[in-house]
Amino acid sequence: MKFQFYLYIKNIEVYFLVFGLLGLIGCNSTSLKLKDDINDITGRHISFPDQIDYWAYDSTTFQMEKENFTLNHELKIIAIIDIDCSACVGEIDEWEKALKEKKLKKDLVFIFIIKTVDPENFSQFIRHKKISDAYVAYDSSNEIFKINSFSNYKTLQTMLLDNDNRVILVGNPLNNKSLIKLYNREIVKRITN
Repeated sequence: MKFQFYLYIKNIEVYFLVFGLLGLIGCNSTSLKLKDDINDITGRHISFPDQIDYWAYDSTTFQMEKENFTLNHELKIIAIIDIDCSACVGEIDEWEKALKEKKLKKDLVFIFIIKTVDPENFSQFIRHKKISDAYVAYDSSNEIFKINSFSNYKTLQTMLLDNDNRVILVGNPLNNKSLIKLYNREIVKRITN
């Protein structure tokens, strides 16, 4: 009986060891995939289709209004927001808070690229959301997603772009102090040069 119990415990230890190793291998391959995606994205040119609509908050009407917008700004941050995902929509509130608290240097333009499968969701979103410190971009044909093949990793759907729309940094700095410092350092470096 004592020997059987010992074998039972040993089998459990082996199972934990095997599953632990599989977990490490899985995490390591995800980590490598993320690293590959970051390397692939950095330096890439982001194309903005002509048919994309830009919206900005109008403080006189207190509504989001369509706006003529040009992309020739020295620096811009783009963040892809899937409004079919309620947690993702909440990310806009986090961005607004970060902008108001000046966590990121203000010498750049923020563009939220809205992703949705249902155009009616965008209509509702634009009627109810008041985004005062950023532009909202919406491409009803989703062409921007087709031509740029953005990463599926949510953390890699925020990018700092230069005046030629090339990716300088990738990653969402909202809840990452190290990444906020990196973004700010890069912004200061590029604006003062």
